Amino acid sequence: MNHHNMKYLLGMLLLAAPLMVLAGGTTSREYLLSGHGNLALQVPSGWRDQVKRPAKRMPPTITFSPKSGNLFQVIVTPIWSHRKDHKLPSGRKIRPLVESSIQDISRQAVEQSIAPREITGKQGGGYYFSATSKSPKPGDFKYLSQGMIRIGDLLATFTILSKDGAEKDVQSALAMFRGARQIK
Repeated sequence: MNHHNMKYLLGMLLLAAPLMVLAGGTTSREYLLSGHGNLALQVPSGWRDQVKRPAKRMPPTITFSPKSGNLFQVIVTPIWSHRKDHKLPSGRKIRPLVESSIQDISRQAVEQSIAPREITGKQGGGYYFSATSKSPKPGDFKYLSQGMIRIGDLLATFTILSKDGAEKDVQSALAMFRGARQIK
């Protein structure tokens, strides 16, 4: 291989490397929702999952954590309506529910003012907030992000708990919720 071809090949590899990381950085996983299709998530490859199903026809709780260490934990519960005449909140109607959680957590948070942030997904939107614990015990998580997002006809509640050094994982979790889909 001549010098010109080698430079061309190296240039192409450098351009393709970020795409390979993005493509290989997540795994598509689906979670069965009794009578409500599947919840499809693009889960970072370095994460493991655990699914707890409390009872037949009840929503599962899915917990994600790193394959090694304990820098973070992501907990999501997709909720559906049990009655056809009862619709779950969507759009701006989710905001007061998240604001209620902010009031509950604000006494234990470092931040003087915590505002809900909008999150937009492939099949709906919602709100979340982030806070820092005033006095985490040794080994406890220091940071919390919590919210709700519509995914099709589901309302997913989520909690992201993390320690110093897990900022990238928090962003990955939020990206996972933005890309979440309900498959019927």
